[in-house]
Amino acid sequence: MISKELEAIAKHFNYVKSPETQEKPDKEISELTEAFKELSTKDTAKDKKKKKGKKTEFTREDLVEGLKEKSFKKIIILTGAGISVSAGIPDFRSPKTGLYANLQKYNLPFPEAVFDLKYFRKNPQPFYLLSKELFGQKVNPVITHHFIKLLADEGLLHLNFTQNIDGLEVDAGVDPKHMVEAHGHNRSARCIVCQKEADMKEYMKHVGDQKIYKCECSGLIKPDIVFFGEDLPMRFFENVNEMREADLVIVMGTSLMVMPFASLVGMVPKDVPLVYINRENTQIKRDNFLFMKGDIDGQVKDLIKDIGWENKFDNIVKDLKAKL
Repeated sequence: MISKELEAIAKHFNYVKSPETQEKPDKEISELTEAFKELSTKDTAKDKKKKKGKKTEFTREDLVEGLKEKSFKKIIILTGAGISVSAGIPDFRSPKTGLYANLQKYNLPFPEAVFDLKYFRKNPQPFYLLSKELFGQKVNPVITHHFIKLLADEGLLHLNFTQNIDGLEVDAGVDPKHMVEAHGHNRSARCIVCQKEADMKEYMKHVGDQKIYKCECSGLIKPDIVFFGEDLPMRFFENVNEMREADLVIVMGTSLMVMPFASLVGMVPKDVPLVYINRENTQIKRDNFLFMKGDIDGQVKDLIKDIGWENKFDNIVKDLKAKL
């Protein structure tokens, strides 16, 4: 059962994500859209008055101490492609090295077409070529994925919202119950017509042979990753309000350019610390904010050392390697 409110939120987010493929929203959805547009990471005058005289700065020392003492009980992490770059998976939007900047060989009308459902229906071959490059070789979790697993093991991780489709958090051992994979994943596949689940191994065999895999109904088979023109998973909408329950939010490896995922930051309460680990601060301005600039794995590695979790981290990595 889906409530009218949840359905309204889902319609809003899908309209924001891909307005050209969605029906024009009715009055209720329009109002919701406008309400979300007004969400900001900047303090309102009321917020500032309320917090006058109170500490609104959040430092790296506060972060280290809070994790060491386990004073944070419901950490929510938002992750993007930047956390998987060192694993060998390119991000999407870097000018020279990003995925979209290196798709000329596929002869696409525009870079994003490789993930566009309408284009896929007409010409699935470019995506099958890309699938061979992205999913055809084994990649392993890196430092940041292991760090998320460590937070889960310590009982501190509430949820990890991720834009990534590589599933490396789950490969690192993070329980899927902690994961909200906003753009889907590549652990399963299905027909885009009848929605019947397909054999993922068979899909990858077709990708390896560069043959288009079709369902019994003749519909095309693709992984359960979200294309432009598709709705986000209902699990995303069911957990959106959990952002308001967090006592610490850590954002890593995303430029916060893609909606509706980027709007999650605007839902973080003003009194909740927000940590942003990235090469550049794209848009966040607020109190209780800590920007940690630079290489993500390097920043995370230093955090683990300062918290005193090095032995625990090493054991997680050893355990995973023993299973591979």
